[in-house]
Amino acid sequence: MKKTWITIGIVIIVALTIVLVVTQTKSGLKVVKIGALFSLTGDAASYGERSVEGMNIALAEINDKGGIDGKKLDIILEDDKSNGKDAVSALLKLATVNKVKVVIGPCASSLALDSAPVANKNKVVLFATTISADKYSTPDDFTFRNWPSAKLIASKLAEVAYNKLGLKKFVIIYLNNDMGKSYESGFKEAFLKIGGGIVDSEAYSPDVYDFRTQLIKVKVAKPDALFLVGHTEIGYVLKQMKELGISLKVISEIGIEDPKVKEIAGDLVNGIIYATASYNSKSEIPLVKEYELRYFEKYGRHSDIFAASAYDAVRIVAKAIKEAGYNCEAIRDYLFKMKDFPGVTGNISFDRNGDVIKEVAIKKVIDGEYRFLDENLKPMR
Repeated sequence: MKKTWITIGIVIIVALTIVLVVTQTKSGLKVVKIGALFSLTGDAASYGERSVEGMNIALAEINDKGGIDGKKLDIILEDDKSNGKDAVSALLKLATVNKVKVVIGPCASSLALDSAPVANKNKVVLFATTISADKYSTPDDFTFRNWPSAKLIASKLAEVAYNKLGLKKFVIIYLNNDMGKSYESGFKEAFLKIGGGIVDSEAYSPDVYDFRTQLIKVKVAKPDALFLVGHTEIGYVLKQMKELGISLKVISEIGIEDPKVKEIAGDLVNGIIYATASYNSKSEIPLVKEYELRYFEKYGRHSDIFAASAYDAVRIVAKAIKEAGYNCEAIRDYLFKMKDFPGVTGNISFDRNGDVIKEVAIKKVIDGEYRFLDENLKPMR
């Protein structure tokens, strides 16, 4: 009798196991996992941390609304440590151990360029959020970005400088990395094409904070204006310009919004005009207002472009998975066809290089605030 009950118990367990396996097979994944690769430590940590904040707002929003077809979205976050070697190792883990089909990030051009071959080899969609290096533009592969290329941004800035500011002769001082080189070459090409002149172009290495040698050359060249490309270093350039008695119109890119630039240069940042991807935290657009409310409730401050870009990236990826399925080729092909996705950073489409197609904004530092300008270069409300 005892053996009979044991036999019955075994049969029931086997039957339940079969039912469970069949049920799971029919229903598919209960959780949709994607990866994220951001700098949480190292030189780019401030950008990475803000990007993760925006990503987390999107994650909570998606799951609050039922996830992706009833499946919870889960993001496996890895720290690339602001280092190319660590970025590659982390991406390999996400691709081969966690077996994700999409990775959001990274936030620095050099890290994205190091990671791109790994993503393509392992057929993982790499969706960078704030990188601008032109070399990232490669056709028909698995690399995408939610930030206009440096060439696109620099071309817009060149047009504004020549046609609206009346500046005809420039010196460029730029950070000697992939991002800096892309801005320098993009601006030079566009500015020369419309009739302007570049009288000198000076590169500097990372972690250099003495620019007197370059600035003495600027003083001798007597240009109409200076195009500054970099990060924290921009603050030191501005400060040393004043010390050397150099008074020039300065234009720049998103690096001017690095909080440390204002800490170093103070009021010297005022008046600088620059071009960047567009995000207006004060917008009256309902989508932006809803995002800002969620962000402010969680972090006690307004979002910046880095958080907003990551927020859009997660929403775009979730949309692609919902419509195309959890398959890297299908997600890639869906993104290629995406047109005018409504993001908080503007309407978003992609070309065959995976480069985003969206608005480039012109801004100006006014009384320490980063203000949007209209087409006549007047401050917008």
